[in-house]
Amino acid sequence: MKHFLALMAFASICVLAACGSGEERVAASVSTHENVVLEKTIPDLSVTVFLDEEEFDKLPVEMVNEDDLRKWARDLARGKDGFDQPMIPAKWNGQELVGGQDQVTLDEQKLVEDILGLSVWEREVTLPINRQTVSARAEDINNIENKTIGHGRTSYNKSVSGRVENIRLSTESVDYVVLGSGDTFTFNGIVGERTKERGYQVASVIMDGDFTDGLGGGICQTSTTLYNAVLDAGLTVLERHPHSLPVGYVEEGMDAMVSWGSADLRFRNDFDHPVVIRGGVDKEKGEVWFDIRK
Repeated sequence: MKHFLALMAFASICVLAACGSGEERVAASVSTHENVVLEKTIPDLSVTVFLDEEEFDKLPVEMVNEDDLRKWARDLARGKDGFDQPMIPAKWNGQELVGGQDQVTLDEQKLVEDILGLSVWEREVTLPINRQTVSARAEDINNIENKTIGHGRTSYNKSVSGRVENIRLSTESVDYVVLGSGDTFTFNGIVGERTKERGYQVASVIMDGDFTDGLGGGICQTSTTLYNAVLDAGLTVLERHPHSLPVGYVEEGMDAMVSWGSADLRFRNDFDHPVVIRGGVDKEKGEVWFDIRK
């Protein structure tokens, strides 16, 4: 039986998370210890699957299934419609910083501990949600001297039009991203999903240790070139994945594979000053490049 001792905690979280009925999803106002208020939609069934009101008064301490509780907390944080969201830095459009998204994380471990620590008289817990705001500000741009502190450049085959276009599109998405001190970059968050509607084309990709055709083929060269600029600049790499096969445009061990929904390239600006990422393609030479400038 997958019952939990702290069913009253689940019932309370169900209220905080605005659980509905059926497959309906509704907005939830969730307060945190940091007084941050979020509007978020979550699946109602992620909570109600554990509720059994008829057994409510019969549950002894021994019936707590901690593994299921941790899975529930993980889904609440990282599952579909979960609370976690990556930091997405803003871009400079020549006049102002546009876009940007704060990093939000649900502390899964603390949530589990808080629920397991409830007494039978306690009826609620507060979701431990942490937020890190994007630190870059428009006035920071005036302090950037346009001095290159990191550079990366790779060559591509100009005759493979689909791949060339994918490299161009993804590079364009990264160009002029500004990272304030402490800000985090996520390649997938900045570039977005590679879809036909957004202009991405079919080209060669590496999948399961073999070359095949896939939508967005070539963007790993974009992420790899950026990764080399990041290393050269001394930014802090948080996530990087190698390809399952060697790639021809960079030395072995210097690549950075990305895949929507799974593998990302993430790094952080730990300097005490902002940096701007510049990037572009040289169609005549068949090259893609990135600079990290301060």
